This record gives sequence, structure tokens and C-alpha cells, in this order.
Amino acid sequence: MRSIPAALAPTALAHKELAMPGDELPPGPTRELRRAMARFCDGSAHEAARAEVLGVVEELDEERVTTTARRRTRSLIETGRTEAVPALVPAGSLAEVLGVIPPDDDGARLVELLVVVGDTIVAGSTDRAEADTVDAATGELADLVAGLGDPVALLSILHQTRGATGALIATMLEGTSPRPSAVPATKRTATSDVVLDGFGPIAAGERVAVELDLDTEFGHGRHACPGRRLAEVVSATVISALAD
Repeated sequence: MRSIPAALAPTALAHKELAMPGDELPPGPTRELRRAMARFCDGSAHEAARAEVLGVVEELDEERVTTTARRRTRSLIETGRTEAVPALVPAGSLAEVLGVIPPDDDGARLVELLVVVGDTIVAGSTDRAEADTVDAATGELADLVAGLGDPVALLSILHQTRGATGALIATMLEGTSPRPSAVPATKRTATSDVVLDGFGPIAAGERVAVELDLDTEFGHGRHACPGRRLAEVVSATVISALAD
């Protein structure tokens, strides 16, 4: 797979003919979830799904998110589980505020499910032997968010928070300056023959990686992260609590 350098990422991510890659998942709830998520679709379907995510994000009480993330971080520190903070706190905090899990649930099972389903969704494929296991995990996640709002929007937020926000915290903890991009690359597929200025021709159907830097780690263009502010707030809160 060819890689488009980070300097060209804004142009590539804004290009109409470079779309989110499709998937090769077998029929089932995981495939249905992926194809309904704003991150993995384009056109009118993407616009509608993105609006649902924005609606949930805008309704969140930022102060409550901050308080919850700080409490959960301190709880893990006090119980000798500091290394689990990047993995458990982001998704656990949002899940608690959204009513998905109670305050006394550390979020470990939730994160376990999000990893199983999220890794498959990002890959866009799974071994046939694992498909039933992944679909069962997707079903369990759907049960957790049932009755709390649009399930795809809620699972999209939890998926991104578990993965990207957790990665952002992990890179911040490394202490390097400048820190690396939390998301090193994303993928696109050309829907027709494309000539990208500074890169050259991309044939219809070709899948390319788009390298990201600190300016584009939250995406760019139509797929720019709708939860950027939320991710930054959670990350800053966690880092502050760890420093305390």
C-alpha cells in the first residue's frame, strides 16, 4: 500500500474522490454497525450519522466529564493500576456520563468489548472463525447502550474515545517533544482515477494510507473528528490528575 506523506494530508483528506475504504466483513451486526458509523461512510449517510454524533457530543456536560475522568484516574492510581489509565479512563468516563455503566464499574469489560469490535471495524475484515465472537461482542455493546439514544452514535463515540483518545493520552505520557501523532495514519480508497497534486496518479479502487501529523491527527475536511474538544478535555484532565 502506498503512503501519502503528512504534508499532503489536508489535500488528500478533503478530496471528494478519496473515500473511506469499504469492508469485507461477513453479514451480521458488526458489518451493519461499521457501515452505519460516520467514520466509515460518505455522502448523505455520513452527513446523517455525523449529525447524530454531534448531537450527543453537544449535549454532554463538560464539567461532569472532567470530574468523572479525574475521579476514575485517581481511583486507578490509588489501587495501583496507573498503567491502565489510558486504556480504561477515556471510554469509562464517557460511558458513565452517558449512562452506559455505573460509577463503580471500572469499564474493563466495556473496553474489552470495544477492543474486539473496534479492531475488526478498523481492519474491515475478520477471520471467518472469529466472526461469531466479534458479532457477539457487538451485540453485547448494543445491549449496553439500548434505550440511551442513537446506538450507532453512542458506540461511535465510545469506539473513538477508547482508541484515539486513549492513544492521545499514551503519546502525551511519553513526554517526547514534539510528541508523535496519536493517530499515525488513516486510509482512503479512490472511487475514480485521481491525480493528487504533489503525489501523482491514484488508480480507481486503489487503497492508500494517508500519514498524519499533529496538525491532522484529528482528521481534516468532511471526516474531521466531531469529538475533538471532548478528546482534548479528557486527555488534559487525565494528564493533570496523573501529575497531581
